[in-house]
Amino acid sequence: MTFLARAPLLPVLAAWSFSLVVFDLTASCLAALAGALLAVVGLLCLGGMSRERPWPALALAIIGLSLAGPVLFCFRLAAPSLPSFVSGEGKVLLERSWGGRRLVVVDVSELRLVSFVPARRTVAAGSRLDLEGKVLPLRGPRDGETFDFSRWARARGIIGEFSPSRWDLLSGGSGWHRWRGALEERLLLNLPPLVRGHLLAAWLGLRDPDLAESHRRWGTAHLLAVSGFHVGLVAAAVLVLTGSRREGLVLPSLALWAYVLLAGAAASALRAALMIQLYLVGRRLGRPGGGINAVALAGLLLLAWRPWWFWDVGWRLSMTAALTLAALPENLGARSFLLAGPAVWLTTAPLSAGTFGAVPLAGLVLNLAALPLFGLLLPLASVAALPALWGWAGGPIVATFAEDLFAFWAWAADGVVRFVPALVAPSALLFSAAFFVFFLLLFRKVGLPSPAALGGATSLALFCSLLS
Repeated sequence: MTFLARAPLLPVLAAWSFSLVVFDLTASCLAALAGALLAVVGLLCLGGMSRERPWPALALAIIGLSLAGPVLFCFRLAAPSLPSFVSGEGKVLLERSWGGRRLVVVDVSELRLVSFVPARRTVAAGSRLDLEGKVLPLRGPRDGETFDFSRWARARGIIGEFSPSRWDLLSGGSGWHRWRGALEERLLLNLPPLVRGHLLAAWLGLRDPDLAESHRRWGTAHLLAVSGFHVGLVAAAVLVLTGSRREGLVLPSLALWAYVLLAGAAASALRAALMIQLYLVGRRLGRPGGGINAVALAGLLLLAWRPWWFWDVGWRLSMTAALTLAALPENLGARSFLLAGPAVWLTTAPLSAGTFGAVPLAGLVLNLAALPLFGLLLPLASVAALPALWGWAGGPIVATFAEDLFAFWAWAADGVVRFVPALVAPSALLFSAAFFVFFLLLFRKVGLPSPAALGGATSLALFCSLLS
C-alpha cells in the first residue's frame, strides 16, 4: 500500500502549511498558490513511485484540495473591516492576567474585541456590561518582539481592540462561564498546591505559574496543555462505561465536547477532539481510518476555520506531537506507548527551543515514564479530589494522598534534572534530520516499499521544518 493510499490528506496539509509560509513572506496570493502546487506535486511524485500508483482521480483530488487552501487563506487573512466606535450591552467571554494588567475579551455589537484594563478592575467571565468606546486595529509585534499579538488574537476569533470610555457592570457571571468560575474557585480553595495546579490545567486549561515553570524545567510541559492525552483519557473513560451500545457514540461525543469547552477550547484540545470524534464516527460506520490521516484532517479543518492557528505555538506543538504519535506503528504494541514520550520530545524540540530558548535534555529521560505515569496520576488525582471539593469530612486527607504522589514525581524529576544539562537553542536542521530518519524507520517497520517510505518520511519532515 502506498503512502498516499494510507494518508492522502497529509500532502494537502503540507501544501497548506507551505502556502502559509510563502504568504507570510511575500503577502502574495499568487506566490502562495504556486508554493502549494510545488509542494503537493513534489510529494505526489514521491508517494507515487511504487507498484501501486495512486489513481489519477485521487491525485487530482489531492491537488485540488491543496490549491483550495491558498485561495481560502487570501480571503480569510485579509484585514477585517472595523467600526471606529461601538456602544451597547456586551458579554465578557474571557478574563485573564496579562503582565501587570488584565486582558478581557468582550462580545459587543456582534464583534469579539479585546481590552486591557488595570489589574484592580476584575470582572468575571459571563458578566454583562454596558460598554462604550473606540475600536482600534490589533497591534502587531513591536521592535525586538517575536510574539505577534494580532495573530494570537485572530486565532481566538478576536478582530479588534476596544478602548472603553464607559464600562458599567450590569450583572455578574452567568451560564457556562459561571459554572466554570465556580469550579475554579473550589479547586483553588480546597486542594493542596500540586493537586490543585495539575487539576486546574487538566480540567480548566489554566496554568499555575510555579508548576508550569517546574514542568518546563523537566521537559514535560506538554502534560499541562490540554491535548490528545487529556481528551483521550476523558473519551476512554466514557467509552469504558458505555461500551459498544448506541450510547457509545452519543455519550462520548457529548462528554468530549463538553470537556473541551470546559478546558477553554485551545487549539490542541480542538485538534484532539476532532480526531477522536472522527474515530468514533468511523468506528460506528465500521471504518475507523488511519491515525496520520485523521491528524491531517483535523489540522486542515482548524486551518480552514482560522488560518491564524498556523502561527500559534500551541497548534504547532500539538500537530507535530500528534503526527509523531500517529506514526508509531500499531504492531509495536506496548513498546510504542513507552516510546511515545521521547519521540514527542525529539520532534517538538525545535519549536520548544524557539519559544523558550532551551530544551531540557532531561525530558528525553523523564518522558519515558511521564505519559504512562500521568495516565494513572491524573485520573487518580481527579477521583481523590472529589471528596474535598464536595466538602466531605476526610476529603483533605484523601487529596493529600494524591499530593504525595505528585511530590514524589517532582522529587524524582528534580533529581534527574540535576545530572542532565539543558540543551540551549538546538539546531532545527539537526532535529529535522532526526525527525526524517525516525519516520523513515517507522514507515519501513510496517512493510511499505522504500520509495513510499521515503515519501511519507519526507512529507512529515517537511511539515516539521516549516513549523520550526
